[in-house]
Amino acid sequence: MQNQLLLKTSIEYVKWLAMQRCAFRGNDESINSANCGNFIEMVMLQARVNKDIVEVVLHNTVQNAKYTSPKIQQELLKILADSVRDKISVEIRDAKFCIIVDEAVDESNKE
Repeated sequence: MQNQLLLKTSIEYVKWLAMQRCAFRGNDESINSANCGNFIEMVMLQARVNKDIVEVVLHNTVQNAKYTSPKIQQELLKILADSVRDKISVEIRDAKFCIIVDEAVDESNKE
């Protein structure tokens, strides 16, 4: 039950940060850091208001089952990206499409 809560919490934070186009990690993610990055800070915020989460997150769980590492965050993002790609593929099927990319040049006239 605890692992399910941890994983569900991590998935929700990954989804939210991705949708808001926010950075996940900070420069210093140690427990004593003033700002651990958005992902860890969201976990700590939720732990302050939800007694079920506070009992199973960060320093209250075993080291290898936190579901908060950068590797886990990347894996969750990849799963979400694959899901979006699959839904788009199903929706467009064999339809023809194009991708329009707007370009910008810098002061040296390079794209």
